[in-house]
Amino acid sequence: MLAAYEHPSSPGMRSRLEIGADHAFVAESDGLTAGFVMASDYGGVAYIASMGVNPAHQRKGAGRRLMARLVDDLERAGVAALLLDATDAGAPLYESFGFVDTDRTLVFERSVTNGQSGGDPFDPIDDAAIERAVALDRRLCACDRSAIVRGFAREPAAYLAVRDGGYILARADAFGPFVAERAGDARALLLEALAARPAASRLFVPESNRAGVTLALESGFVRTRSLRHMERGHSPIVRERVFGQASLGHG
Repeated sequence: MLAAYEHPSSPGMRSRLEIGADHAFVAESDGLTAGFVMASDYGGVAYIASMGVNPAHQRKGAGRRLMARLVDDLERAGVAALLLDATDAGAPLYESFGFVDTDRTLVFERSVTNGQSGGDPFDPIDDAAIERAVALDRRLCACDRSAIVRGFAREPAAYLAVRDGGYILARADAFGPFVAERAGDARALLLEALAARPAASRLFVPESNRAGVTLALESGFVRTRSLRHMERGHSPIVRERVFGQASLGHG
C-alpha cells in the first residue's frame, strides 16, 4: 500500500511517511493488504501520518477497524492529543472518533526555477546545526519532534537555516518544518531558504497563522487547496508559530 505514495512530484514520499512512524498497523484480507494507518508520537502528542484503504475494501469497515486499533494503541502509550489533516471525504470517519476541526492547513505552491538536481551534490547539514534546530523545535512546539527534524534534515538535498528565534528546513521539493517566534525571523529564514533551494515549490501553512499566510503570498506562493486540521484532545502546539509544516502527514 505504501507504494501508492511514491510519486514523481514527491520524491521519497514513502521514506518520509516512515520517519517517526512509531505506531503503524496493516489490515489484511485473504493474505492481501486491505489497508494501513500510521502515526508519529511526539511525546504526548501524535500526528496521524497517513491512512489508506484498498478500493476493494472501502465501505467494509477496514478503515474504522484500523483507526480504532491506532487510537487504542496511542491511548495505551499515554498520548493525550491526536492531530491530523483531513480531506472532506475522510473527515466524517475521524469525527466519529471524537476529532474536531480546530484550524485549516493551506497548501501553497509556486513556480520554480531550475534547481541543482543533476549537478554537484549538496553538502550534508552539520550535526550541530541539526541539534540546534531540534532544541528550538522542542521549545517552540512544546513536544518532541526530533525524529522528523533529524529525518528530514538527512534528505540528500536538505538545507537548514537557524536563527535564535526559529529555523527552516528546505528540501528538494518543499519547505518545512518551519517554525519561528516572530514574523521577522520567519521572513529572514524563508528568504535564505528560497535562495538556497530555488527549486523547492511547496509550503503547508496553518490558516490561523495569518503572518505565515501573508508571508507565503508575498513570497510568490499561490494557495492551491486546503485541508481540515482536526484534533482529539488538547495539543500544546501553538500553530501561530508554525510557518510551514513538515508535511501534511507530520504536522
